[in-house]
Amino acid sequence: MSENYAKKDMQHENWTGFKAMFNQHYSWLCSYIYKISKDESLAQDIVQIVFINLWEKRKTITINSSTKNYLLRSCHNQYLKHLRSINSQCTRLDTLKLETLCELYEEEETAWKEQKIKDINVAIEALPPKCKQVFILHKFEHIKYKEIAEIMGISIKTVENHIGKALLHLRKSISYP
Repeated sequence: MSENYAKKDMQHENWTGFKAMFNQHYSWLCSYIYKISKDESLAQDIVQIVFINLWEKRKTITINSSTKNYLLRSCHNQYLKHLRSINSQCTRLDTLKLETLCELYEEEETAWKEQKIKDINVAIEALPPKCKQVFILHKFEHIKYKEIAEIMGISIKTVENHIGKALLHLRKSISYP
């Protein structure tokens, strides 16, 4: 069912269209709230409240973004409202921290980061063996150039050259907007 069709169905009190929208989005919204709250029951309650509010306001509500984004933001806001009701001492800084944390879990961002990590790993695997070994020792195991030179029996200048080659290869292999 298309998103516009589901919105129109909802405004015309079509329970079937609303139910289809609920079934399409409920699970991932619960997962999103669970990731930030670590409370499965609370996550389900918040998502249900959002859908109840959506149904109750269906005739007057205007969704200008995608349904998915609207529901995500609504759940996020409902979670913030829940936190404020628990702790009336919630400061603006705490709210900003929570919003920042929530944004880290947004589905699109997470998928992009995972793809970026895969691309980096593929680029590292494509490095020549010694270059790859030097790069891994330095960047992942945090070993200094001098120690790498001693371990591998090469000069410090050779270590520097390998690191330079690796970084150049990674820049060429991975380009993100």
